[in-house]
Amino acid sequence: MSNKLDHSLYKRTNYTDSSISFIENTNIIEYDMKNAGMNILRTLGYVSNDSKAVLNYDDLINMKKIDRVITIGKALRNNPKMNEDLENGFEECRRIFMESNNINKDDILSIKKDAIYVIEKHANNLRINDYIRFEKKNQYDTYISLMEKEHYININEDIIDVKGYSKETIEHHKDYLFKFLLDVVKMNRDMDKIDVAEALTIFKHKYVTRSLDKGYYKSLADNKYMVEFTNSILGIPDINEMNENISINYNLTFILEIINRLM
Repeated sequence: MSNKLDHSLYKRTNYTDSSISFIENTNIIEYDMKNAGMNILRTLGYVSNDSKAVLNYDDLINMKKIDRVITIGKALRNNPKMNEDLENGFEECRRIFMESNNINKDDILSIKKDAIYVIEKHANNLRINDYIRFEKKNQYDTYISLMEKEHYININEDIIDVKGYSKETIEHHKDYLFKFLLDVVKMNRDMDKIDVAEALTIFKHKYVTRSLDKGYYKSLADNKYMVEFTNSILGIPDINEMNENISINYNLTFILEIINRLM
């Protein structure tokens, strides 16, 4: 039995609960709409095998995903009404999902247009209509907000998913600062607070003295090494080795925020 929603978060295409900076030992589930754009447009009649439809369903379903996305994107740019209806369709799907699963405001950690992250809440009603359904995509036990970006962690499966960074930054720092964050969260679960504090202090000291592998110093902001000159800063894609002209400030803020959250 569903209840009428007491909130309007379903209207948000990009939302994160700013009051939550760190939670651990908590069940966080990402529910995601499968092939959301195409299936919403199919529900609305823009996509079908009818000759009058804007896009042919059989053609789309037989395309590679990237080609399908490009094709739908072009159609949306040429049809403002179709684009508006799609956005309203996303909103309505989120509303139905939240209402049918009694998802209250406090249950919602984040919304990403076609995905909803909920805290300690299992959704049983995943089907919206004949074409559209949500699915349980990912599950986490830890969430930490750093520099206004989201970091979702599954400690037992060694998984860390981050939001707000470029693909290049994620690919690079999966072996550096994001791995460090995952390791620290594990330590925070398994070790005494004093030992965690000592490990963080040692790591920070190594970082500020430029004693770590150069990979840790590539800026999280733009995936470049920021070289300081007298009156300017230049970003370059790679360096041979660390030196005192490489700026460490941006990533240091990331490290200090980890310390602040955990301590």
